[in-house]
Amino acid sequence: MNCRAKLSEIIEGQEPVTKSLIPEHIEDGVLIPLKTTLELRDDHQCGQVLITRTPIRSTSAVINLLRDLLPEEIVKGMPHLRRCAKPMDLPAHLKTQFMNDTAASKQIHTGKSNWVYVLLGLEATLSQKEMAEALSKVDGFEEGVFIASIPVPLLAPTSQIQAALWTSQFWPTMYRKNNPLGPHPSLVIRATDEIVDDAPIWMALANEMAVKSKETGLGEAMGACIVYRGDDGPRLVAVAGDARWQHQHKSSKTGNPMAHAVLRAISMVAQKLVRAEKKSQRRKSVSSNASVTTTTTTTNENEPPSKSASVPPVVVPTSDNGAIHNAESSVDSMEVTPPAATEDVVVCQVHNEVQDRVRDRLSRGRDRGHAGHRQRLEFEVFKDKPLLEEEERVFMEEHPTPDGYLCHGLELYVTHEPCTMCSMAILHSRMGKVVFANRMPLTGGLSAEDRTLVPSSTPDVPYSTDTQTGTDMDGAGGSTHGLGLFWRRELNWSFLAWEWEAHCTCKPLDMAPTTHA
Repeated sequence: MNCRAKLSEIIEGQEPVTKSLIPEHIEDGVLIPLKTTLELRDDHQCGQVLITRTPIRSTSAVINLLRDLLPEEIVKGMPHLRRCAKPMDLPAHLKTQFMNDTAASKQIHTGKSNWVYVLLGLEATLSQKEMAEALSKVDGFEEGVFIASIPVPLLAPTSQIQAALWTSQFWPTMYRKNNPLGPHPSLVIRATDEIVDDAPIWMALANEMAVKSKETGLGEAMGACIVYRGDDGPRLVAVAGDARWQHQHKSSKTGNPMAHAVLRAISMVAQKLVRAEKKSQRRKSVSSNASVTTTTTTTNENEPPSKSASVPPVVVPTSDNGAIHNAESSVDSMEVTPPAATEDVVVCQVHNEVQDRVRDRLSRGRDRGHAGHRQRLEFEVFKDKPLLEEEERVFMEEHPTPDGYLCHGLELYVTHEPCTMCSMAILHSRMGKVVFANRMPLTGGLSAEDRTLVPSSTPDVPYSTDTQTGTDMDGAGGSTHGLGLFWRRELNWSFLAWEWEAHCTCKPLDMAPTTHA
């Protein structure tokens, strides 16, 4: 099945509202996984280690000696490096160096050798003198103890190719099919395969929201959409455009930072969850009241009727001016019967709906000020309510997983790399995957690459990013490190992130690199 056929199949499986919002033109693209800060800056960190050589028959004795002398973390440290290596497995420069030490060492490196080299540990954690004295007592070291210091990579390789390269340059190295510097390669491949088929749809929709925000004057040309991926395929949860300029003068340069597209999309997901929780509580309240009323009615039916029983006062609205009077005085002249259970259920449900409407209306026009002196704000800072027609239509749809935590495991598709503030909001909302189209060189919070500004070929954009040359406009290497907030050891949550490279869909949305997305 080709790409277009897959796109058509995915679109047909969407809700009617989602299908009506998807643009006709959907551009294909490529997903490029982001590198972490450790992958870019710490993958070539080296340190000095001590090695020795021993007859094969004494190898176990040497390793047992290390276990007795050294702490467990040192003995088991650097598991990516082989503990023992045959002379023929050493890098070429080490073979040449050790072979020419003495006549005996030359014999060790020629023909079938009965010797092996053993990695002892980091030089900084060992005493070479004490280690030599301990080894001299081991069988096979009567003619002397050989100890040398060599550089090795301190961190594990992230690929088989890197492991082979380090084996030829430093010391025999193993690739254990893991990535201590970032997400596991198999995890990235599996996640990429999950989203690659429908990613063009959501990126095109985010691009459409960005254009609408710019055309209506609400904000910059930035858009976002949040998607839930379940067993029956992807489902659209929220869409949002940038609204930083609503009730704001553009002379402020930055606008309202709380109205960025990413923050608005996350807030709408939160509003959906609150709405679902209210409905759940209302249903529980209605069912509870219904059971209580049914029990009371059954009890009254089993009791004998009594004329002296007290009758509660009945409040009756008048038909002329809406005044209310107490009908307790006329209870003798009228028959009062207990209401049916169904009537109480309806009344309770209506009452709860009215309360919710009142709360929503009050929240939309929230006031601020001191107690007793209510002051009305000129505008609401948090733009967590729909402003565009497309936002409203998606917002009215129910959340596919109303019992989840905010954006846990959801996917965010956004036209521009989120700023540092929005990146932290994504992290705290427990987002699972993020895809963005346009990298923001100075304000983005997800990319970890060193980025510099160079003159742009686009007239409207004075500068662009260049991660290859490392030069700025003045020719100086003024690059800075990216934050890489999507995957950092210091943070209590991490997610996968990709850069989306399309041919032409998102190109018109380029803007100044100092803009916060």
